[in-house]
This record gives sequence, structure tokens and C-alpha cells, in this order.
Amino acid sequence: MIDFTILESYIDIPLCTTIFILLILALCVISSKKAQLLLQNFMPTYDAPQKIHEHQVTRLGGLMMVIALVLLIWLSPNQEIKDTLTPFFFAFLPLGLITLAEDLHKVIAPRVRLAAMLGASFLMLEMTGISLPLIDTPFLRDVLADPFILTIFYVVCIVSLMNGMNFVDGTNGNFSLMTLGMLMSLAFLGSTVGDVKFLALIILAAIPLVAFTLLNYPWGKIFAGDIGPYFFASLIGFLLLLFLGQNKDVSAWNALLITFYPIAELIYSFIRKIYKGQSPMQADRGHLHIKIFTLLNRGSNEPHLSNNMVTMFLGIFWLVPSMILPWVYQSNLLLTIALVFLSLSYITVNLAIPRFD
Repeated sequence: MIDFTILESYIDIPLCTTIFILLILALCVISSKKAQLLLQNFMPTYDAPQKIHEHQVTRLGGLMMVIALVLLIWLSPNQEIKDTLTPFFFAFLPLGLITLAEDLHKVIAPRVRLAAMLGASFLMLEMTGISLPLIDTPFLRDVLADPFILTIFYVVCIVSLMNGMNFVDGTNGNFSLMTLGMLMSLAFLGSTVGDVKFLALIILAAIPLVAFTLLNYPWGKIFAGDIGPYFFASLIGFLLLLFLGQNKDVSAWNALLITFYPIAELIYSFIRKIYKGQSPMQADRGHLHIKIFTLLNRGSNEPHLSNNMVTMFLGIFWLVPSMILPWVYQSNLLLTIALVFLSLSYITVNLAIPRFD
């Protein structure tokens, strides 16, 4: 059980409240019409195949969330909190600068972005010095026995999560609510072992996301851009490895359940594009949230309403894992059944909904 009196030593409530309010105010300012018009004078119009919003909306919400979390950590009176996440921030910095350039509508080559993702993930594991969890599965246990190969494996896992979370970020609330669902799952795991510091990290990470969600869903006043999904995917990956590395009796397969939706979107999109002869790095309108949006919009001709309904429809993939985790996290068999059920559901929904170009 969690001793909440100890939790107060990790979280400065007045500081958190102040930064939360300031973040909301900053998001309101940069999402205002005057700020939008000012930014349009300095940046080219954003246009991409996967874009479904009718109007130009600032993509700087992710940057604001990153700044808020950095302030929450660096101004924290607790040194343990600072020591845990400060190396992570510096490891993410190169990738953060590249994704920020993209949010400012600068064109970055996909290979450059991929190289930055790989580099940032490797730096994160090396600079934080966390103990990497072992996968107790006969074949993988032997393959990943070498520490360097294990590190490369987790680098690929983090990069995959980054790409997956970036793929699903396209409709109001989808990214932030999904990420909050993942943090809720991590908070549950932390509570089962009584890890107060870990729970404090989850709460601090959730504060900027809650503030962002208040303006993003259902209003669509501001977007997380690319830096938002990449940063929080890195953070989720780091927190998962941190927890599983410290609690080796907890199955590492819980990570796959917690991150099911973005990983499923990545794998399905990769296979779909290869099958159709497309480059996996080429953006298109074949992602599930775009297909659902197009289907709903064709029937209602209400783009904003259709946009908001997509996130609720996809709750089966971003919310259900958090709901069933307490019943399955201790059993590899139940985890497997849950993952098979979600995978079959995901494939069925994808195949049932046609793509409208």
C-alpha cells in the first residue's frame, strides 16, 4: 500500500498547482487567434496526407508540456526526483530539437529523424544507467542474454513506441487520453509494490497532460505536434523499463499490454504499407483513426463532432488495457489471452472499416 504522507515529500503541491495554472494560461495564449495569426506570418502552412483538421492550429502544445515537466522536476525540492529524470531530459534533447523544428514546419528527412530517435533512445539507457528487465521467455531469454544485444533490443522497442504514438496522434484527445491511460496503468503497478517515488514520477508526468487535454479535447484549440508524442513515448518507455528493471518478479509482458494501441498501430501500418509496396516511412491516410473519422464524417458531415467521436470509439484500445491490467498482470497466460483478444479486435476493426481516399 502507498503511504501518502511519504508521497508529499516527493511532490510539492503549491509548485505543481502553480505550474499547472501557468501552463493552462500559456496554452490559452499561444492557441488564441492573435497568436495563430502571428505564427502564420513566420511559419509555412502545415499540410500532410494524414491531416484531418480543417483549420490551422498551433502544434506547440507538446513543447509547452515538455517545458512544464522540466520545470516540475528541476524545481522539485526532492533530489531523488531530479536525479532520476535529469539524465533523461538531456538524452532526449537532440531528438527534441529535431521534432521541434518539424513542429515549426521545417522539413526533416525521415532518415535523419529515425537516426535521432535511435540515438536518443540509446543515450537514455546509457545516461540514466537503469537496470534493464530480462524477458523470461525461452527463445528470447537466450537471444537477449548479451547485455549489448539487450540494450539494442530495448532501443528498438522505445523507437517503435515513439513511432506508434506519433501515428495515433491525429484526432482531438487521442494522444493525451491514451498517454494518461498508460500512466494510470503504471501508477497501478507502482502501487502494487508500494513504490512511492515511482508513483510521484507518474503524477508529475500527468500534470502537463491534464492541462493540455483541457484545451485539446473536445475543443481542438492546440495540438501536441511531433515533440509531444516523441517525448512522452520516450518517458513511458523509460518508466516501464525503470519499473520492470527494479521489480523483476513482475512480468515484462505487462509493457506490451500497457502500450498495446500504439504498438499495434505501428505493426499493422508497417505490414499494410509493405504489402501495398509503399515505404513504411511514407505518411498516408490508412491509419485506423483516420478511417474512422472519414467514415463518421461521411455520415454526419460534422468534421469537429466526428473528430471527437473517434477518440471515444478507440477507447477499446487505449482504455481497456488499463481496465483489465489489475486482473491479468500477475499471469502470463492471462496477459497472453488479453493481448490475443485485443489484437484480433484491432485487426477486425481495421479490416471492417474501408479506407476512403
